[in-house]
Formats: sequence, C-alpha cells, structure tokens
Amino acid sequence: MKNTLLIGTFLAAGSALQAQALFYDAQFDVETTEGVYARNITVLPVGSGEQPAARDLNFRAYIPTGDSLAVHPTVVINHTGSFLPPIINGGYTGSINDSVVVNTAKRLAERGYVAIAMEYRAGWTPIAEEQAVRTGTLLGAAYRGQVDLKTMMRFLRKQAAEDGNPLQVDTTRLAAWGYGTGGYNVVNANFLDRYDEVLIEKFIGPDDAPFVIPARDGDVDGLEEAALNIPNHVGYSSDFDFAVNAGGALGDSTWLEGKDEEAPVVGVQAQFDPFAPFFSGGVIVPTTGQFVVDVAGGLLVVDRANRLGVNDELLAVSDSLVMANDPITLYARGFGDVEFETREGATAPLSVPNFLPRVGTASLGLDFVDEPTLEAVVAATNQVTGDTVTAARLISNDLRTNPNTQDPTAAKAALDTVFSFVLPRMYAALDLGEVMFTSVVDLPAAEVGLQLAPNPASDFVLLSVASDVELSEVTVVSVSGQVLARRKATGSGLSLRLDELAGGMHYLIIRTDKGTVAERLVIR
Repeated sequence: MKNTLLIGTFLAAGSALQAQALFYDAQFDVETTEGVYARNITVLPVGSGEQPAARDLNFRAYIPTGDSLAVHPTVVINHTGSFLPPIINGGYTGSINDSVVVNTAKRLAERGYVAIAMEYRAGWTPIAEEQAVRTGTLLGAAYRGQVDLKTMMRFLRKQAAEDGNPLQVDTTRLAAWGYGTGGYNVVNANFLDRYDEVLIEKFIGPDDAPFVIPARDGDVDGLEEAALNIPNHVGYSSDFDFAVNAGGALGDSTWLEGKDEEAPVVGVQAQFDPFAPFFSGGVIVPTTGQFVVDVAGGLLVVDRANRLGVNDELLAVSDSLVMANDPITLYARGFGDVEFETREGATAPLSVPNFLPRVGTASLGLDFVDEPTLEAVVAATNQVTGDTVTAARLISNDLRTNPNTQDPTAAKAALDTVFSFVLPRMYAALDLGEVMFTSVVDLPAAEVGLQLAPNPASDFVLLSVASDVELSEVTVVSVSGQVLARRKATGSGLSLRLDELAGGMHYLIIRTDKGTVAERLVIR
C-alpha cells in the first residue's frame, strides 16, 4: 500500500466515514466550466446521411470552491450509451447530461475532487444483419472510446504543464469512473496497451481480417495518425491511477496482465444486466437485442485484478473495512460464499473483494429522468431522424430493468451505496494520506446472547440479549452506512417496528452496557 489506512464505521454522524473528512464528506460549493479537450474523427450512426468527420470533443468540469487546495485529485467520468447518441440508442441516457453523471460529478466536487464529465466518440452499425458487421463496427467504437479516455488524461497533463492548470488538476492523482458503456472505456483504457492484444480469434472477421486495423483505427493510445484518428497531446502520459467500472466489461480478460502500470480497479454490477455480463459472456445491445461479442464482465475483471496483484493495496483496505464492520463491505463480502452458475455453465461466487454486486436485479438503478424534459429532447431528435419515438415508450422500456427511472430519491440512494463502496478504496489508490477511522462495534453478537426473530422480517423484529446484559440504544443502518432509525432501550428485550423502512439488507447496531454489537437484518 502507498499509505496506512485504518478504516471503520463512524455511525454517530449517520455516515460510514468520519464527519467532514476531506475527500469523504460533502463540504464545498461547486462551480462548473466547459471546454474542448480534443478534436477527432467521429463515425456517425448509420442513417444519418453524413460521412465520418472531425469534430470537437467536449467536457464539463466540476470544481470545488471555498477550499484551500491549489490542485485536486481528479476523476474523469464516462457516461453510458452503447456508443450511440441518446434516443437513437433506444434510451434516454448517453451524454454528460445523464442524471447519474451530473450527480456523481457534483458529489465528488463537494468532497474536494475535481470531476470531469467527458464526451467520447459514438457511432457503429447495430442494425446490420451480419454479425461480423455488428461485431466489427462495435469493436471499432469501443477502440475509439478507450482512445478518447486516454486522450483526456493527456489533455489534463498538458494543460497543467503548459497552460497554467486552470482546472486545478493534481496530475499525480487521476481516476477514471465509467457507467455502462463508459465502464467499458475505463477498463479497456486501463488494460489494453498493445495492438497485438486485439489479434485474437473473436476479434478476427470471417475473411480472416482483424476487425481493428492500425491504418484505419490508429494505435491503442491514439498517438498515430490514421484514417479515423487524429493524434492529440502527444508526449504526455495516458495512464491513470484508479478505475471504477459500474456496469461495463473488458474486451478480453487476457488484457489484464498484472503490470505495474495497470491501475487498481473496483467493480459494481447488476447480476442480471442484459447488456453487460456479470461474470463473462456476450454483449447484447439495447437497440436490437442481438449478440455482438463475448467479453469479461465486472466480477471477472476484479477477481483477476485481485489475483494478479493489481489490487493489492485495495485488498488491504477491504480487509480493514471488514474488521471494522463497514456495512457496505460486509454486505458485498456476504455474497462471497454464495455460488451462481455463469453463462458458460461454470460456478463462481457472487462477489469477491473490491466488487459490489447488485444481486437479483437487472440494473444498478442509478439513472432517472424527468418526463417533460425528455419529451423535449425526443421531439428535437425526431425532427432530425424522422422517427416517431415517444418519451413514454423510452420510460416504459427502461422501467423493465430500472425501477428508479422516475424516482430520483431511490436512484440517489442507490448512488449513496456506490459512493460508500468506492470512496475509501479510491482514497487509498490515490494516496490521499493517512486517515484513522474508529469502529463503534467492539463485541461479537454471541457475547451478549443476541437473538433476533423473525429475520427476515416485515412489520417488526423482536430483539433480546442475555438477562445480565442491559440494552441502551438500537440503530438501524442501511448497507450504504445511512442511519435509518434510532431508538433508546432499557432492559434485555425490545420490539422494533419496521413498517416505515425500505426492504433489503440492513444492519442493527446494538449498544449495551457490555459493549456494542452488529447484526444483519433483512426487511422484506
């Protein structure tokens, strides 16, 4: 590890982390600024009537104000979208204006990070009848997407070195955070470092020609001129120091080789995501529902990174969080002994260290949309495309997998969980200093004779301890570390009402005259 990190659960302030800790807690105002980070060739969607052409690639930076830092650790955020623009891709997401991108960027900046939401190039042929065309054009889009992320990293370093660093970026502490398709960009950019890595069977067409070729697509970093690549910011490093993959996948697991320059990676994935495999399997695109190519899913990527030493410093953090009874880490680790059948018929655990599974769901539930706003976007897109898409249809389609489509409160609560999981690991990977967190839990439940019934529970739970133990307080905590309810207690028993609490995994933090214990509680 780069630093010593002793992490526990600080529940008194309603957070899994200490109150007002820099890079953990929201404490700053935020200002935004926009700009262009590169110019490159975009392959526009089929049916647009236009040919590939150079265009500006834009970004929006979220910068904390009122703090004393001259430079800030910086997180580059990649949106989802299936490498097609919103609406055309069959959904309402696919830009730097996506709700989860905006909320992630604001939250990071409020905590002291600079957050940069970046555009990347879109365009491929999802409606082609031939699988080879679908696969080849999508791989080309994915290749360009990871090039664009690397280009952004070079832009930040060049601007800091040559232009006075107006975005206040600490170029020694750069992270990449991707949602859905953006997650593909992040892990591909992190682990694809040689052209020969794409010369494997699944990336070779039926005519024995590679789907990606340097003369057309350029090199893996985008530093050489080609038909579909303009070099940008040559001479600066494309690397970053930490990777967050939320719903994406890696082109092939062999790209992850355990090299020193590969950044530590954490994963967040829905078990039944129809568009990206949980462990490994085929990419299915929402526009057509057709198979494109087999890839390595989020669980497989993190497991391999753990095994090859890429995540060594994160493993130490994860172990510290377990010892300190951090709710979200305990929740994730709890699935490590639960096996499931992969798409290939093998068995694998539902979780490994540094991986947060959303078990039993098809979506992370992080995005939401306002229907009137969406109607205006749909109308403008229909004018250009001549299509008859409706906002109601897009919302109905999204509700099939994402129950939070029209529920901002629930979507933001789901993002709370992701933040609780990612922040301590990012803190360690970016070497942000030594922080001491103190666990409030100091006894195993058996030492006070704790009993809960029923568990799972619906309306109430009966809690009891040994007759020589005196209860003082019971707190209900979500897996994201949020305090949901707190009740004073006396004696050795308590009936706790649950009817106003959301269903799912929770923790009871039980204070007694002998010490404090924690126990899982499932609310139906």
